[in-house]
Amino acid sequence: MAETVRRIKLPDGETLPALVEPGAAPAPEPIRYAISILRNAGRAENTIEAHMRAIAAARAWARSNGLSLEARMTTGAGLELREIEGLSHALKAARVPHRTAGALQANVVPLSRPGKEVHRRPAHDRGEVLDPQTGANRVRFAAAYLDWLASHSRAAGSHHLLRDTVKALAARAKAGTRQPSEPRKGLSPEQRDRLFAVIDPSSPDNPFRSETVRYRNLAVVACLDESGMRRGELSGLKIPDIDFGKLTITIHRRAPDPRDPRQEKPKTKTGARPVPIRPELADILFAYLSVWRRAEPAARMHGYVFVSHGGRRPGAPLSPRSVGKIFDSLERVLGFRLHPHMLRHTWNDRFSAAIDGKAERGAHTPEPSEERIRNFLMGWSPGSKMAEIYTRRHVERAAEAALSGMHEGLFEGE
Repeated sequence: MAETVRRIKLPDGETLPALVEPGAAPAPEPIRYAISILRNAGRAENTIEAHMRAIAAARAWARSNGLSLEARMTTGAGLELREIEGLSHALKAARVPHRTAGALQANVVPLSRPGKEVHRRPAHDRGEVLDPQTGANRVRFAAAYLDWLASHSRAAGSHHLLRDTVKALAARAKAGTRQPSEPRKGLSPEQRDRLFAVIDPSSPDNPFRSETVRYRNLAVVACLDESGMRRGELSGLKIPDIDFGKLTITIHRRAPDPRDPRQEKPKTKTGARPVPIRPELADILFAYLSVWRRAEPAARMHGYVFVSHGGRRPGAPLSPRSVGKIFDSLERVLGFRLHPHMLRHTWNDRFSAAIDGKAERGAHTPEPSEERIRNFLMGWSPGSKMAEIYTRRHVERAAEAALSGMHEGLFEGE
């Protein structure tokens, strides 16, 4: 029977994706790796699950070939070249069973009509191959796990052999990866101005009927725009997290609250951090809390900032999905693409522009300092390269402007 990836509940209430053996116990080395390396580094649950899936596929390949990855690495034997090739191929082709409490069997797929289900062969039996990027990620994740195992090897003189195993496997992640995608886009300054013109509670274009909902949605949009937080972080925001005296919002990584009635629990993907806010946003939040939220009796039963107004459960905490629906309604009125995460990209564009503006005025911010500040405010780990993804569009725009200026200088005399 194959190992499965499940989310187990830790003593503090947090859930952690783990690789579970047929006897329903977490596999020892993978759970140690998940806690000591991934969870302690602030990795999101979905990221940890992706690592566990890669490790499950690697261990399944090892069992089918009569060997143990853990034994090979900790004893200093490593893997032979043919084994590395076989493992890489298996990782790019395998699909790993996933089970949660009450879930269907891994090879059962629900159809559109209730009461019907169909059994199908696993993907590897049908010769299917994963998306190239997913396969490459699996190879990288498995290589990272082998590297961690190698670091615990006590075999004398095995360092170089194990390092070669890890490097050889990691190198195979590069083959078949997709071309760089289009840069992720934030809003242009004109689009951002239009968004705030429409979300103004007094705007005739505001798509929300209720005055209460209009003020709440203004607070939602302003909060996302100014802080760059994710919608899951916004949904998990509690009143004590806002310090109106110091003008900060602290975004915490919390375990799921068992009293939270929402089906979709809010999650903070990465590190906790305080984020400075302007007095204008503090005024908007204070007005929402003291007038509109306070009018909902059910809101007094919990400390979450943003709540539902009207509907079946007025006063209940606002879910991440409901935040997405706010932006769907705004998108239909605005006529351009809009979703909550786009404001995170917009924040990064504005941060880059602010740093460039300081440089133009002679107040240069060293690049390492800029990266550390951005990583901290976005909740990324200190060495994260996420900034490269979020700033690609700004860099491309700056390059286009520089090239345009160069062309104008070259052809000025024509």
